[in-house]
Amino acid sequence: MKHLISANARLKGVKCRLRIEVKDQGRGTLNLRGQLPPKDGQGQWSRQRIYLGLPANPSGVAQAEKMAKKISADLDVGQFSWDDYLTPKGEAQDLEEAIERFHQDYLAKGGKEPTWRSEYHRLLSKLKGLEAQDLIEGVKLTKPDTRNRVRACHAVGSFAKFLKMSVDLEGLRGNYNPYTSIQPRDIPTDDDIAHYWALIPNPSWQWVYGMIATYGLRNHEIFRLDLSSFPLVKVGRETKTGERECYPCFEEWVKQWQLEKMQIPKRNSASSNNTLGHAVNDQFTRYGIPFPPYNLRHAWAIRTLGMGWPVDYSARMMGHSVEVHTKTYQRWITSRKNHEIYQRLPKNKDP
Repeated sequence: MKHLISANARLKGVKCRLRIEVKDQGRGTLNLRGQLPPKDGQGQWSRQRIYLGLPANPSGVAQAEKMAKKISADLDVGQFSWDDYLTPKGEAQDLEEAIERFHQDYLAKGGKEPTWRSEYHRLLSKLKGLEAQDLIEGVKLTKPDTRNRVRACHAVGSFAKFLKMSVDLEGLRGNYNPYTSIQPRDIPTDDDIAHYWALIPNPSWQWVYGMIATYGLRNHEIFRLDLSSFPLVKVGRETKTGERECYPCFEEWVKQWQLEKMQIPKRNSASSNNTLGHAVNDQFTRYGIPFPPYNLRHAWAIRTLGMGWPVDYSARMMGHSVEVHTKTYQRWITSRKNHEIYQRLPKNKDP
């Protein structure tokens, strides 16, 4: 839009702090964007939007330009107040505006931007409106009885609470439980693991697959390893549960797959753990591996139980507590214990 380009050029020429943007291409409405003080008056300035609700036409652009100059002048002399530009409580809100307000509130309370993107925005961005039914339908876009459904209920529920809306999502949460969701049919056998390793054509991603399978690593931990004491592997402190040491299970995979030859795929090390983890998931899908990376980690845990590793030792290798380990792998632990007890029982002798 030439009017918008010209207006922003004029604003830049007078060193205005704000620029005009089109925020909704479908409806063509305008906002202002620039470095602004926090809405709660605490913390640092950040790049934020002021929603105007003006039409994206020559008249709307002209009005937005005037408002940008006024707000910039108020900022210069310390007279700017968010109270003049926030949507009053009780009035209808634009969906995008409401999400952005929730976003800023989340950050102001100590939330992190990567978590916002992965746990909130990717779910809230699929909403069609701000009515209670819109929020319910947004949750229903996820598969029932899954971790993703639980996350959707949490994200949308938090959003509804922020909007002071009453929305009952409890019945949608389903029966997902992280400690009982692991089904034997989902865990690849050791033969399956070796089979699919051989089918990966890229040496770097073959190495990633082998390391996860052999050391029971989380996806993102692949990019935060210290192999200076290999075959002992040290996981870095920037990971989900911090520093720890891991030993291989099986050792023959270390030699067979030449895991000592570190071949980490090129990725930005400054990326969030979530971003790095998704990169691994994407490659498993790309190479047609019929199970997610995390199932290699589950297989590692179950393998160590079958080999008689102490539960606390396996838990420490995986980077979680004995309690979590026991709850997650309870059925396999119980099976092993039952077998051990049976082996110690007096055996019936033939007459």
